[in-house]
Amino acid sequence: MWLAATVLVVLVVLAAFTASGIAITDAILPNHAAASEASGLAGLAGLLGAALMTLPLTALTAGFLQWLVLRWYVPWAGRWMVATIIGLVLGMGIGISVGRGAIGWGVMGAVLGLAQWVVIRRHVTNAYWWILASTFGMFFGASLAPDRLVGQGGVVITGLGQITIQLLIPVVVWAILTGLTLRTLSQHSAPAI
Repeated sequence: MWLAATVLVVLVVLAAFTASGIAITDAILPNHAAASEASGLAGLAGLLGAALMTLPLTALTAGFLQWLVLRWYVPWAGRWMVATIIGLVLGMGIGISVGRGAIGWGVMGAVLGLAQWVVIRRHVTNAYWWILASTFGMFFGASLAPDRLVGQGGVVITGLGQITIQLLIPVVVWAILTGLTLRTLSQHSAPAI
């Protein structure tokens, strides 16, 4: 369920990012196919607007879906949701400012893990492992994601296909590593988890 919720976050965010980017681009320049230079600027504005709109949606969706999974198992799932929302907004902001590569993803994972650690440290023995799992999961996942995707016949895949793969790999690796960590930590903690 943890992995499914995490993948669902990526799919919801990609759909929202695409729809908002197209809407913003069309609002700025309704007939953008006619003017190539203006079209590029409108597309860039659409991309930036979509990114800014999608950031809070990502955090809210992730927090909500993780709450849906955890609420059956722990009494602190509501606080976890709030920590996830705060951690993702801060983590994405700081991670993006650091860079797009694995270091930026690792920083995002560290900030997210730290925010969530604040919630679980009172309930889970050795909760500091959560921060390490979150940091390493994002960093390692981003390290595995290819910079360039080449499809059948040597055609370079760009656009939404590339973005999807480059988002899914770090997030899925993070979900697997943190899911295993949460299971291990919960097995060695008090019965409340």
